[in-house]
Amino acid sequence: MSDFLPRMRQIMSALFLMIGCVLTAVGAKAHTVPDSHINLHLGPNGAHAEITAAWSGLTHDIPALGGIENPVTASSATAEQNREAIFRLLKTQFNIEINGQYLTAESGAFDLSEDKKSVRAELFFPWADAAGKLIPPPDSCRVHGLLFPTALRHRTIVSIYRDDKLVREDILTPDDSEVDYKVGATQNRWDVVRQFVREGIRHIFIGPDHICFIVGLLLAGGGVYRLLKIVTAFTVAHSITLALAALGVYNPSPSFVEPAIAFTIVVVGVYSIGALRQESSETAGESQAVSFKHEARDLRVWFAFSFGLIHGFGFAGALAELELPRWALGWSLFSFNVGVELGQACIVLLIAPALSSIAHSRPTLARNIAYVGSLGVVFAGAYWFVERIWT
Repeated sequence: MSDFLPRMRQIMSALFLMIGCVLTAVGAKAHTVPDSHINLHLGPNGAHAEITAAWSGLTHDIPALGGIENPVTASSATAEQNREAIFRLLKTQFNIEINGQYLTAESGAFDLSEDKKSVRAELFFPWADAAGKLIPPPDSCRVHGLLFPTALRHRTIVSIYRDDKLVREDILTPDDSEVDYKVGATQNRWDVVRQFVREGIRHIFIGPDHICFIVGLLLAGGGVYRLLKIVTAFTVAHSITLALAALGVYNPSPSFVEPAIAFTIVVVGVYSIGALRQESSETAGESQAVSFKHEARDLRVWFAFSFGLIHGFGFAGALAELELPRWALGWSLFSFNVGVELGQACIVLLIAPALSSIAHSRPTLARNIAYVGSLGVVFAGAYWFVERIWT
């Protein structure tokens, strides 16, 4: 009886870990509103905005479209019937301020995208004062452009053009939803670095599949040096394919990449289970921390590198959505990769010390956690694989 309660705590801890992995996989299905894009052209008579707004965001904010839980299917007829409501929403969420006053927007062209996932609309903001009198082009303006502020993960990517030349690009979020632009000013490299490092970190923490893969690599434990080699191999590999895709050298279809990423998660989880079982049989009766006894038989470095090549193409898909500024392509690519590594390092520093501490003080509990955690990784990867093949 004295061993019953500790044993139950071990089982429950491991069970909760597995359930967490599975729920993470299921929860990942409910994606938030995709990014919106605004190309803002500043001209002699006013500002011309070309807006691409996600249909899923519009259904959330326009009652006539059924709401996010029961959205009306996107079609040209449905979009046209709700044209005025959509323009009204866009004018509310996107505006331009000069000299402390907001400009009045005029509606322009409007249509549904070919994939029926977004609406493309144009707004024109004449340079005019409060009385409606035309004024010369201002020296500066402030852009307020987060289209769906209630969607916490939504971003609006604003590209500002002057004389058909891209002069500034910003990624607006609920915490940073304004852009101040001064005519003649150019965006410095530090702004690009800060912006894309943040996006790299963000992509890791909203990407449960990448997190699950990294956790799967760590669950079987090992020394700091060995774990460092595993993470470094993953870093080198995904940096290679991220660069190839971002530079347009080679970029396979997401219909292959996304299921392949899920498959790598399954393989890593299965391998960890097999390795843990083998280690357990070799050290039966010993009180040993969870880890591979023979580093030469530890294939995780090779898995990390080989599968990291596939994950790199997944990172590239997220990076492509940001429409990299060509004048700072190298800096943006490098910064995004640094952000990915920082996010990844946070996961490693959170998981590895915790597993190591448990392994040295409670080896049996550590082994149970590793077993059930690996099962959770397998189930999560299998769920994503089936979902991505099916959809």
